Amino acid sequence: MREYWDVVNADGTPLGYQKCNDDKFTDGEYHLGSSLWIANSAGKLLIQKRSRFKEVGPNLWSITGGKVQAGESGAQACLRELYEELGYVLNERDITYLYRSLGNHMIYDDYITVSDVDLDKAVLNQSEVSEIQWASVSQIYDLYQRGKFLYNNIADLSIVADYLKSV
Repeated sequence: MREYWDVVNADGTPLGYQKCNDDKFTDGEYHLGSSLWIANSAGKLLIQKRSRFKEVGPNLWSITGGKVQAGESGAQACLRELYEELGYVLNERDITYLYRSLGNHMIYDDYITVSDVDLDKAVLNQSEVSEIQWASVSQIYDLYQRGKFLYNNIADLSIVADYLKSV
């Protein structure tokens, strides 16, 4: 399936054109990715194990997210991915922007929400996700150290931990 992404510079400014998932990105070209940290009232974070069928990071733990489609905002992408991967529905007012990080031709915008979603009510898209669970910040660090957690910059997890201390 062809997906189209808005091309932006390293600051996230749109360059006025799009590329699709078959196109190569050159120096100075980026596209946006978006992820959503879901915390419960006990301070645990919802993590998901990527399907064995995934091209990138099969069978690794991660968080809900994906690439921002052309014309879509990062927040809209988070909510779309949340529904596509886990079957949960949240509103844009329910999520808070946390930070931006730079990757290889990708700019990642991360959001967070505090929501006691019921894991038993998740509808896992088996081509995307094989299982979900609540995990503490230290458990996520441990998974990352053991090569079992896929994330752009695990140092950013401290921003998530600080946010959780403030709510």
